Amino acid sequence: MTTLRRTPAPRSWALTLGGLSVSGPLVVAAGNAPALIGAPPLPWVSILLDLWAVASVALGVAAIVVARDDLASPRDLRPRSAAVGLTLGVLGLVLSACLFLLWLLTPLPF
Repeated sequence: MTTLRRTPAPRSWALTLGGLSVSGPLVVAAGNAPALIGAPPLPWVSILLDLWAVASVALGVAAIVVARDDLASPRDLRPRSAAVGLTLGVLGLVLSACLFLLWLLTPLPF
């Protein structure tokens, strides 16, 4: 006896983009954490982490745009986790803004 199962809706790309946007500021904070105990970070590693933080802002905006499009689609065709992707995109932008404010308010060593 076979039963018909409804296949779940595909997962929204907003979830992936939102997760990547949150990872930018978190990776920068974790990458610079050894400096708190006195170990100097490698200059090229710091530059790569900063570039990822800048790219995470674009990923956060993309997550918000994709999630809004997904949430505007009819309920039958709506991908899963679009609201979670929207939340992660907004959270990534807020964390990036906090990181940018911290960078502006921190005195430069040179």
